[in-house]
Amino acid sequence: MRMKKLVTDAPADNGEMMLNLIFVKDKEVWVRYGSEAGEDCTLVEFCRRLCVACGTCSYEEVPYQTGDDLDDIGDILMDCSSDGCPVGTMYFAMIQAAELRERLRMYEDRGVMPDELERLLLCRHNCKIDCLLKKYNELKERYDNEHGSVEG
Repeated sequence: MRMKKLVTDAPADNGEMMLNLIFVKDKEVWVRYGSEAGEDCTLVEFCRRLCVACGTCSYEEVPYQTGDDLDDIGDILMDCSSDGCPVGTMYFAMIQAAELRERLRMYEDRGVMPDELERLLLCRHNCKIDCLLKKYNELKERYDNEHGSVEG
C-alpha cells in the first residue's frame, strides 16, 4: 500500500500547509508566508520580528547577516532559549522541522515507503542467510568429497 507523500513545495490545503510550513531553500531555513506581507521569509528574519514583538531579547542582537554568520545567530538565539525566551526555543524547533522534512523528502523522492523498507531489510537479512547456507553446503560437499561423507 502506497502512503501519500507528505512533502510538497506547493501546499494545497491546511493539512499540507501545516506539514510544509518550514522548508529549506538555498541552504537556509524559510517560513512559508512568514513575512508581514504574507510572503515567504527566512527563519532569521521571522525570529527577528518575533524578538521585537516578544521583547525578551534585544532586536539589535539578532544580526541581518546570513551564511557564515548563521552560527552567530544560532548562538544568540540559543542564549535566548536558555534564558527562557520562546523565540529561541521556536528557532531550534523550526530548524528541526526543516531538517526532518528534507530527510523525509529524500525517502519520498526515492519512492521508499516504510513497508517496502521493512521488506528490503528482511530480504537483505534472508539473502545473507541464503548466502551463508550456500557457502556451508559448498564447504560440506567439498569436505565430504575429500574425506568421505560424515553421517551425524
